[in-house]
Parts: sequence; C-alpha cells; structure tokens
Amino acid sequence: MDPHRSTPKSAWTGAVNVALGAWLMLAPLVLGYGVVRIAFWNDLLLGLLIIVAGWMAATGDFPVASWANVLFGFWLVASPFVLGYWVSARPAAPANNIVIGVAVAVLGLISAVFYYPAQVATRRARSLP
Repeated sequence: MDPHRSTPKSAWTGAVNVALGAWLMLAPLVLGYGVVRIAFWNDLLLGLLIIVAGWMAATGDFPVASWANVLFGFWLVASPFVLGYWVSARPAAPANNIVIGVAVAVLGLISAVFYYPAQVATRRARSLP
C-alpha cells in the first residue's frame, strides 16, 4: 500500500477478520477442543488463511481477498457437518466455527460489495485526464 494514500474505508473489515482469524487459531486451546484433531487442524489452517486474506483486504489492493474470506466463512459454517465433528463431545468446536464463519463471511461481503466498487470508481476518476 502506498504510504501517501489514505487508508481505504474497507480497512476495518479486514482488520476485524485478522482478529477473528487469530481467535480461530487460539480457540481450540482456549475453549478446550484441541483434542478434536480435525477441528483443531481445520481451525489452525483456516485461521491462518483468514489472517492473510484479511490483511490483504485491509490494504485495499486485493478485492479478491474479501471474496476469499466469504468462502472461508462459508467453509467454517459447513465444516463441522462436512468433517463430522458437529456431534463431538466438545460442542464448543462447531459452535465457535459457525459463529466465526458467519462473522467472517458477513465482513467479507461488506468489504466486497460496499467498499470495493466505490474504491474502483474513485481510482478510475483519479486516472482520467
């Protein structure tokens, strides 16, 4: 990101997704479902991907990163059912993934639908002679 350019309006959605990704990586240990290995590795990998995509979206240079977070959020909601840990002895695992998944997807949609089209229009207007 150019240091002379103002921070994009979408930066807050990316920053919140970075925080949610960090929480997702810590949640198996904090909430005690680290013994559910498939949930542990799913949360670790998705947390890292959400952090990277959130950071990229916050810069305002990668609109596709917001759409990636939408997909990551959808996967988090579906993963307890697809991977089969929705019936585990640790109900915190599916509950956490569903709540965080909805939040990540909604923030990604807000960024992709509301902020990026306006940002692209502003860039085009600046580049016109």
